[in-house]
Amino acid sequence: MKKTISRPSRRQRGVASLGIVALLFAIVFLALLRNQELTSSVVRDAAGSDQRVQSLYLAESGLERAAQRFAAGAACASTSNETLTMPGVGSFGLSYLGASDFDGTACSPTVCGTTYCRVQSTGKSLAADS
Repeated sequence: MKKTISRPSRRQRGVASLGIVALLFAIVFLALLRNQELTSSVVRDAAGSDQRVQSLYLAESGLERAAQRFAAGAACASTSNETLTMPGVGSFGLSYLGASDFDGTACSPTVCGTTYCRVQSTGKSLAADS
């Protein structure tokens, strides 16, 4: 009895197809992985932007508080630094830097004429702590 030998090319067709499928799966997997990295980067950027906006609003609240104190007649030299917490939102700090005419020298009304009270306000959102 004569045995027939099958051609090697016929046996290899399935392996080549499997290799192509594996390559396509690897390409799709890498594309999805890169897409996930980009998406998480966008989410982190959005969260950071939200924290910066909250901190800005807190700092502006501090400046409004300082302006209200001076409008009520508080003297710049009599004020002290303070930190106030807004429940559920964050906190802001006020630092009174003294009076000056903004040219770098300390002034009094008799030396410079008009002086301005310098106040530094910083805001910190609760989201920035986590």
